[in-house]
Amino acid sequence: MNTVFFENLKPALAAERLEAYRQDQDEPHITRARYLWNMALCESLYSPLQMVEVGLRNALQRALENHFLTV
Repeated sequence: MNTVFFENLKPALAAERLEAYRQDQDEPHITRARYLWNMALCESLYSPLQMVEVGLRNALQRALENHFLTV
C-alpha cells in the first residue's frame, strides 16, 4: 500500500467525511483506502444502475400510456 499517496490525499478529504470509514484503532491510511475503495465500487455500479433506472422509467411510461390512452 502506498502510504505516501494516502498522506498526500489527507488534506483533500475532510475528517468528518472519512469518519464513516474509520474503525477502532485503524491507521489513517487504512481509513482513506476504504474511502477510495468505496468510490471505485460506486463507479463500477453506476452504469448498471443507470440502465435499470432508464429501463424502469420507460416501462412505467409504457404502462401508464397503455392504461390511460386505452380507457
